[in-house]
Amino acid sequence: MSLQLIDPECIAIHEQEYTVVRRLDDGFYELQEKVSQHTWVISQREVIKLLQQGHLTLFGKRNHLPEDQENLVSRMLNLSHDDFFIMDVATRVVRVILALGHSVTNAARLEAGNNEWFKAYQKDPEAMKRCFKGQRDKKTDYKTFRRWIKKYLLSGKNSASLLPRHDCKGNRTRRVCPEALNYIHLVIELARRDKKTWKITQIQKKVREFIQADNEKQPKSLRLDYPSYDVINHEVKALTAYERAFISEGPEAVREDFRCILEQRIGEQALAYVEIDHTPLDIIIVDKAGNPIQRPYLTACICRNTGAILGFYIGLEPPSYLTASLALKLAMLPKPLSDEPGAKEWLMYGVPVILVVDNGAEFHSESFKRLTQAFGIDVRRCPRKTGWLKGAIERWFRTSNDQLIHTLRGTTLSNPNMRGEYDSKKHACITLDGLRRIFSYWVTNVYHQQYHRSLGTSPAARWAERMLIDHVKKVPDPDNLEPLLGDTQTDRALSHTGVNFANMHYNSPELNAMFREVGKTKVDFRYNALDLGRVWVIHPQTGEPIVANCSRPDYGPGMSLYLHKFLRDNAPRKGSSASIDELVRAYRHIADMELDEYNKTQTQRRMNARAARVAKDAKAAQKAQSTLAEGPAPNPPASDTETVRFQPTVRERGAYEIIGQ
Repeated sequence: MSLQLIDPECIAIHEQEYTVVRRLDDGFYELQEKVSQHTWVISQREVIKLLQQGHLTLFGKRNHLPEDQENLVSRMLNLSHDDFFIMDVATRVVRVILALGHSVTNAARLEAGNNEWFKAYQKDPEAMKRCFKGQRDKKTDYKTFRRWIKKYLLSGKNSASLLPRHDCKGNRTRRVCPEALNYIHLVIELARRDKKTWKITQIQKKVREFIQADNEKQPKSLRLDYPSYDVINHEVKALTAYERAFISEGPEAVREDFRCILEQRIGEQALAYVEIDHTPLDIIIVDKAGNPIQRPYLTACICRNTGAILGFYIGLEPPSYLTASLALKLAMLPKPLSDEPGAKEWLMYGVPVILVVDNGAEFHSESFKRLTQAFGIDVRRCPRKTGWLKGAIERWFRTSNDQLIHTLRGTTLSNPNMRGEYDSKKHACITLDGLRRIFSYWVTNVYHQQYHRSLGTSPAARWAERMLIDHVKKVPDPDNLEPLLGDTQTDRALSHTGVNFANMHYNSPELNAMFREVGKTKVDFRYNALDLGRVWVIHPQTGEPIVANCSRPDYGPGMSLYLHKFLRDNAPRKGSSASIDELVRAYRHIADMELDEYNKTQTQRRMNARAARVAKDAKAAQKAQSTLAEGPAPNPPASDTETVRFQPTVRERGAYEIIGQ
């Protein structure tokens, strides 16, 4: 509203007189109390509210009430065309004055913009009356007008009595009994403490159950009425936005929607804040024979301050300490230059200062704790389902899928709706090794070189800039990194045969010398799950790793723990004289036999299809010859199909070569 007080004027607020000293900016006024001479500031909104409530009285420059207070009120109110509320009040005041025969000589000019609802002319009440006849307001009923005059006279000709008191209209008391409200609040409190989502109808149903149980114990005259849907909805809306969302959406959604994100970057140094995580890639890979396998998993490390990818690992193994250790190994060691043409150097490596992880089991393992303690890495664990606390790696996973994985053949895209009728398994053609080479080339030649909006430059440029300033911690002894990255086995018995792990013995002259020194005891050792050819036994006194080789050099090197357990679990347990070597050869022979049968079946199917096409072509040719012998047919119908000659594919030609050999 637009309300202007002309200074210096006098007003009374709660029967305390003040003087309007001056008008400030943004609709504020500086008032001075006449008795204590204290000054304070009041806003237009507060003046109008006090005027509506009848707590504010307007005086002139004199210290007593003027005889015609409405004339002074009209002079002190400067209306704009948007002030519907003040316009209504001024209209009532002037019309009551005219009805009582008061003078409007000192009335101010009241305007309503281009509409010109009414104007007050000095010493011309007839013009005022004519103007009222043309105003857009509805015709006032005579009973309403008489009520205005009565209120005006009973208030001692106070214009505040004519203010519309909309705040006093309607029913102002609650129609719901307090006992029913108590049950509503009880159910709302139960919904706030529950982890599942609640709807208004569910709250209403629960409230009715409580009231019904209470009514069964009360006489008919004291039974409570069931509250309506609107009553319960009104009580729910009285809650805070957080509480309403907690009830309707659940605690997990509320924690994400109402989270507080503050500055997470720790300085500007490279490797000061590194995030690591896992994700399945949206692509299906194939084996060397071209058969689709599954979606691989990606484990990656990213430097938040520079945006650089320090290392990654792509494999078929589910997220575990093995995948995390392999990604960290690539992140901490220098990377060799790729043999791909045009490949750029991957210069980002080093030991992280702070490593941000989630609550995966691999990050709580004893092996991971020993690895981080060995390099002095500060591990920060995020609470469950708080992916925004490591948003850099989560956002990079989406970038890798959008820019690379979703453009390759065999991609599964993000969801079935996006995939549509695209057959991912049918178009899959990339092996695991090929995907690793493609991904590495994309990281070094595309991602590290393109502009990043949050960095203001590319990750490669930011890393080169920080390398001129920062001192990056590097692995002191890369040769001894593999024992530190290996998975840990604790409390293993040491004897003259060495140590036993996965039904295989590991020993060496150095380990035997340690046995002679410490005797039979419990030791810890570390191993590489992808290569069981050797383990590293930790000296119980010095803590130095001692290499122990597998007692089966023809079997252990290159054998993964997963394949070894598979062969061991599927071997005959009783009455079997087959050795592990024989079982391995048997499984390999079975795989070769399966491949031969597959090739023979596919070849036979293609030969049968070719014979069918040749027979069909011969039948068509015979039919054409018989048609020519009978004579040309008038206007023969055009054929929708044409004869397609047999052209063997690349796979068929390879199969024919194998059969020929």
